[in-house]
Amino acid sequence: MLVSGDLGAGKTTFVRGACRALGVTERVTSPTYTIGNRYEGRVTVSHLDLYRLSEVGDADWAGLEPYFE
Repeated sequence: MLVSGDLGAGKTTFVRGACRALGVTERVTSPTYTIGNRYEGRVTVSHLDLYRLSEVGDADWAGLEPYFE
């Protein structure tokens, strides 16, 4: 699922609610400075913040690939 919107639109709040519904019990935070966070629940949730990437090259993909396992 892709969640897109302007800064402050509530994307992380939406993801937080989805994570709770999927059984995630840890604190869900915005991955703005880390590119991504993974949360374990009934399914694994990868929460990525890709606004800084205008395109994904090989080096970028190497850092993102673990989130898609």
